[in-house]
Amino acid sequence: MRAVTFIFAATIAACAVTSGDDVADSEAASTKIKNVTKADREKYLAQGQVWSEEEFGKLASKDLLTGPGGKDSFPAQRVKGGGVEFPSITCDFVEPKKEHELGGRSPKFQCASNGTTLKVKYGKDADSNGELYGEVIAGRLLWALGFVVDDVYPVRVTCKNCPADPWDIYDNFEPNQGERAERVFNSAIIERKYAGPKIEQSNWPDDADSQGFGFDEVDSARQHAPGIGAPNNQWRGFELLAAFIKHADNKAANQRLACSPDGVQENGTCSAPILMMQDLGATFGGGAGFLGRIGGGTKARLENWRDSPVWKNHDKCQADLSSRFTLSDPTVDEPSRAFLAGLLEKVTDAQLTDIFLASRIVERGEEIDGKPVTIADWVATFRAKLADLQRPCR
Repeated sequence: MRAVTFIFAATIAACAVTSGDDVADSEAASTKIKNVTKADREKYLAQGQVWSEEEFGKLASKDLLTGPGGKDSFPAQRVKGGGVEFPSITCDFVEPKKEHELGGRSPKFQCASNGTTLKVKYGKDADSNGELYGEVIAGRLLWALGFVVDDVYPVRVTCKNCPADPWDIYDNFEPNQGERAERVFNSAIIERKYAGPKIEQSNWPDDADSQGFGFDEVDSARQHAPGIGAPNNQWRGFELLAAFIKHADNKAANQRLACSPDGVQENGTCSAPILMMQDLGATFGGGAGFLGRIGGGTKARLENWRDSPVWKNHDKCQADLSSRFTLSDPTVDEPSRAFLAGLLEKVTDAQLTDIFLASRIVERGEEIDGKPVTIADWVATFRAKLADLQRPCR
């Protein structure tokens, strides 16, 4: 994805650029800007951009079924008769090398193919892991709209020398345990990381993977340094988009402070910081429920998304994020609402159809009132929620 263009040059104290040790990341994303001070990190948060007008301008030419191309992509293929064929990948199971290597609670493992280590997120069956569908739907939509996001590809995986439950080996850190055989995972996705390096603060109180950013943290940084980052309608529109797609699991680790590849300076600083959502599996569902609980069955579930409101208080422009980690639902403004609605209006029904086709959401077998949920049902619900968003709130 092309970098966002910036007019503000950051003047941050120098910090080291070193190789990351997450073997599941692509080579392009393996470099990190590390040892950033707390004060410098706050400046980067204030300066961060979220959206590219140039990238959004390519909307009409984007194939939202096959997804972003390029090296290490796994595009679906259109076949005669209107069908879709998804890539089949054969790889060798990679034993975990340290505890909590992949993090999170969603089943995943690492697998080596042609010299590249891939991170595979999977389900034991088509309905056991809603994140497989939410990540594709949200990822393709954000890419379509011109927001920075990781690329996610639905695949079928044949895993050699594989345990019956690969996640159990990683989650409980039991390398070389369990009976091994060739296993097939028909419900799986592979992620290609955004090419820009991650910006990491030194002496972070928790592990490095937990330090992305919270929405309220960025709000605070922008208030202390107004006018140097993304225009307010773009930043607030970004927050509103999180509510629109019900990005319920938006703890700091599920957002990323990164640097545009073109913004990495020779002295180790970043002149073009990026704010992006990552780990978008808990989307297009019902959000968080009682005590912040996110039910596994509510992720990427049409009935839950259909029944979850866009607004908590429409007259005050307060969105309903239904989040486990945000103490208050974001209050935006009319220009931000109009900005996001204007972007979403440009996505055609044919493109929405391709997004939901790419996700393979109908393979999940959801039914409402005894009737199978169709792609057309998803498109219609999207349009209904957009209509709610299109109503001026002030």
